[in-house]
Amino acid sequence: MSREIKFRAWALNEDKNCQGWCFYDNADCMKYINDRRVEITQFTGLLDKNGKEIFENDIVCWTFDEKTKKEIVFHQGCFGHFNFMGINNEYPEFIPIDKKRAEYMIVIGNLYQNPELLGGKNE
Repeated sequence: MSREIKFRAWALNEDKNCQGWCFYDNADCMKYINDRRVEITQFTGLLDKNGKEIFENDIVCWTFDEKTKKEIVFHQGCFGHFNFMGINNEYPEFIPIDKKRAEYMIVIGNLYQNPELLGGKNE
């Protein structure tokens, strides 16, 4: 299975997003990236229920459970999210995502612009 390779670069401490296409053919964007502290995230190759691209560090919920929110991560060679189990959430379980599972996901934000969705601070 092949997928489109795309990246997003988030300029930390700024509210700007530089889309991945600029990595290949836009010197201004590369200068922008080189001059700042950025976090680069990769496209999973999957679309959510609404046809929105799902990237690493996006925050998703499910069509059947909008209260449960998960961060999409790259782990052990694939994209997915963690479920934490046990009394103190001490047992992480990695759940890979695929096209079928993504059809039930809704991208509601990302770790950089919406950390409050996962209980973090929005500076």
